[in-house]
Amino acid sequence: SAPFWMQLLAILAISWLLADPRWVRNDSRQTVVVVLDSSASMEAFREPTLDLLGKRLASWNAVASRTDWHLLETGPGRPPLYVGRDLKELLAAADGWRPTLGTHDPGSALALAETLVPGDAGVVILVTDRVTAVPGGVAVISAGEPFANVGFSRGDVAHESDRLVW
Repeated sequence: SAPFWMQLLAILAISWLLADPRWVRNDSRQTVVVVLDSSASMEAFREPTLDLLGKRLASWNAVASRTDWHLLETGPGRPPLYVGRDLKELLAAADGWRPTLGTHDPGSALALAETLVPGDAGVVILVTDRVTAVPGGVAVISAGEPFANVGFSRGDVAHESDRLVW
């Protein structure tokens, strides 16, 4: 009947609108700046972080026909790890990343990253393992899980000198 077909047509139209299909224009361009936290604590989940980063960046790569990639570290005075247009080369450069610094503020690296993104034609992504206040418009990626920092030591009082010995 006609009402049945109209309902099906309405369902298809609503599904189409909810799916929000988008076509990538041939002249579309974006800049993605990935900022890696150089804190030594990132070494614990470095491999899962890099795997997650590869998956997330692949979805960002599909947004525009041309993507300019920048890979930075949060350490002061660190040179860029990668600048270019090839996602595979960026991931290869990220594979050589070794976080060794102590706790530090990523603010200066994020400020530099924001200057590299022209207007709203891109994104800044911070990869970190800690809760960090970031400026608006900065995406945060974090991989890993919390675990207890377990250690042991023993303290005894030496009988002859009454001092604490570890």
